Amino acid sequence: MKKVNEMGFPAFYPRCDAMYLSKLYLKKEYRGKGFARAMPAFVINAAEKENKKAIELNVNKNNVSILIYEKLGFVKIRDEKNDIGNGFFMDDYVYRLELK
Repeated sequence: MKKVNEMGFPAFYPRCDAMYLSKLYLKKEYRGKGFARAMPAFVINAAEKENKKAIELNVNKNNVSILIYEKLGFVKIRDEKNDIGNGFFMDDYVYRLELK
């Protein structure tokens, strides 16, 4: 069995009432095989241990991963445009998964 860090990794941290998922990477050869579902489950477990109510993430409006997040139960809660300097902006959606 492969270790999670050999297949990809999530990066997350507590922020306000939610766990913020800043990265969710899965190597190309492991995509489409159900591994993407295990990674958010790991983050959900960590969020519950921290007594967080949800998981939130930003995703670029043109990223095809939006469909994956929606299949996992994430709901778009707002648009966000962040100035990252030198005339560049991150044009994202913010998604949230409420925890039970």
